[in-house]
Amino acid sequence: MPALYSYSPVWPFADAFADDLAARAQHKRRMQKRARPEDEPAPFAPLVDIYDLESAYVIEASLPGAAASAISVDYDSKIATLIIAGEIKRTTVAGVHGEPASKALKVGERQIGKFERRVKLPDGVKIQQDRMTAKYSNGVLEIALSKAPEPQRKSIVVQAEDDVPANAKTATDEQPAAASAPEQAAARPGSVSLEDVAQESDSASVKSFDSEMSS
Repeated sequence: MPALYSYSPVWPFADAFADDLAARAQHKRRMQKRARPEDEPAPFAPLVDIYDLESAYVIEASLPGAAASAISVDYDSKIATLIIAGEIKRTTVAGVHGEPASKALKVGERQIGKFERRVKLPDGVKIQQDRMTAKYSNGVLEIALSKAPEPQRKSIVVQAEDDVPANAKTATDEQPAAASAPEQAAARPGSVSLEDVAQESDSASVKSFDSEMSS
């Protein structure tokens, strides 16, 4: 039975070639549209590398063609977010045979226009804002955010209220020494000391002994 269709390797090749031509034409139209100077470039977010060092966070942003004066770097401590913003303008080139640069430009693939990139740091991170630095060289913006040192552990000696320092004077040290009993008795008016009582008792015994001898 004869085959209902015949296979030819030419047709898949032709289909692939047609698809490639269509893709090229679409890409050309897209590039021509981007190259039109009257079109406002869409804002973009630059690519960044983030390094978490022991003492700082380092962020490197790729910004080829940007002027350092057109870049702004801000840090919002309330939300712990670094904000990089600015604008890259297309460099002015001389046209061919004095023609304007807008007519000479046929393909514009470089990323230009306004940009903004936000980098959110981990929660709880403290940054020393007075030590932040930003350097721009060879189209790369390098930002260093110094971390605040973590509080060190410190012990506090607990002292009870009844604890008295060794060099402190006690209440008894400040008062004069207590007087002896006879001195205290002599100091009180109208009081009789023990010595007076002993003398009286001795004299009474002598009188009684004399009366017994005389009788």
